[in-house]
Amino acid sequence: MEGPKAVKTMRLRYDGACAGCETPQPAGTRAHYLPATKTVRCLDCGPTDAPPDPPKPHAPDRPVPSSGAPVHAPTFVAWPPETPSDAAASTAPAETLLSQGVLSRAAPCGDCGRKLRRGAEALHDQELTEVLCLECVTLDTVHSLGTPGAGARREHARRLDRHQTRVRTAHPRLGGVILALADDPQHVRAWQTGAVGEEEFGRRLSGCSGPRLKVLHDRKLPRSSANIDHLAVTTEAVWILDTKRYKGKVETRGGGLLSSRPPELYVGGRNQTKLVESVKRQVETVQSLLSPLASELGMSAPPEVRGALVFINAEFGLFSTPFEVDGVWVGWGKAIRKRLGDETAGGLPGDVIAKRLARDLRAD
Repeated sequence: MEGPKAVKTMRLRYDGACAGCETPQPAGTRAHYLPATKTVRCLDCGPTDAPPDPPKPHAPDRPVPSSGAPVHAPTFVAWPPETPSDAAASTAPAETLLSQGVLSRAAPCGDCGRKLRRGAEALHDQELTEVLCLECVTLDTVHSLGTPGAGARREHARRLDRHQTRVRTAHPRLGGVILALADDPQHVRAWQTGAVGEEEFGRRLSGCSGPRLKVLHDRKLPRSSANIDHLAVTTEAVWILDTKRYKGKVETRGGGLLSSRPPELYVGGRNQTKLVESVKRQVETVQSLLSPLASELGMSAPPEVRGALVFINAEFGLFSTPFEVDGVWVGWGKAIRKRLGDETAGGLPGDVIAKRLARDLRAD
């Protein structure tokens, strides 16, 4: 293309505001930059002020497709996903067309910086000057990434297979009968129970996701066999949500004015403070991953990372409210979803943070 581009779709290096709707655009946000006027426009407003024209009727000499005709998916997509009207198409600046396919050579993602190997699926143009990984595209469009409970399901299948193999080896003739009549061991059933809880909460949490609430499910911790059940990124903080499907009453003991011991978490009469310690370790790991992001985006401090224990189908008191144990939020699913939905007053670039976490914390 000859001459400079009329518009650039890029990630902003400095804070700005949309020239159309005057919405603040923090550094790192993907937006349209118009070099001719040196202005910025958000993806919702589009790169032009031209108002859309009403749709034109079909020409009489062209047959109108019937409603039952099959609709074939296009072989290319426009990024950002905006379609100009017929009248404005002649005056609107051309956007880069990205097609989904296999990369012919290695290239970094233009959003999160992840190094994509040759043969990886991605959105890209013909010259590979603009490449987007599928995870970044999913977060931009669906706002939710990952499969809740996938890691727990795989661990349950692995333990179940090992248990069945051990029984059949010890009892070649009666192994099938023993497995049919006896229950699975508790350490096998526990993973299935946990997977059901993660899936149930994850589906409801994904239903609340949107431009101001990005959700990631089942992310693997670096250099560890453990994983994070759910990550929620709001405009105020990053939340680590650890779901537990336990039976019994959830309560805290100790920590009062007349008690010398710190508050402890009890579930069904058993001390489960170890769950709080596990969430705190996950919070420390995510904090270390997000510390460099503050200097890259010019933030005064790294994003705040909060931990939460979400109990599924557990018992709470009739007039109970969520409480904290050693800085970790403890409550139930509906309460944490309401808390996340109320966090809309902050200025954190949630899309940038979510994409960084998706890059550094791979799917389990």
